[in-house]
Amino acid sequence: MEAAGEVSGNNLAILRTNIATALLSSGDAQGALDKANEAIDANEEYANAWGVRSLAKQELGDLGGALEDAKYAYDRGVQAPPVLALLNAAGFAVEVPPQPQDMAPPAGDPAPLRGAQN
Repeated sequence: MEAAGEVSGNNLAILRTNIATALLSSGDAQGALDKANEAIDANEEYANAWGVRSLAKQELGDLGGALEDAKYAYDRGVQAPPVLALLNAAGFAVEVPPQPQDMAPPAGDPAPLRGAQN
């Protein structure tokens, strides 16, 4: 049980991965790599941390390490388009799932809302 204000295990891995993602988005690939490593140290089964680490390694020019981490993340269910694009660029045939903005609305009348009275 975590003490009040203490973050550990999977929650710490999620927190560190979110920080790594923010750092990567702001252009700090080394900071992102460091936080992703901390996330993996907190929970090495948290696949999203491996995905973010793969992107940080790619930005830093470690393409072999990036590909290794991307494969690990993908094999554990990560479907983030940047990770899949990295794998595709390396010759792995993985499908990039459609993004919500790419999906057409269903044809015909929309389904009735649950509980709606007809």
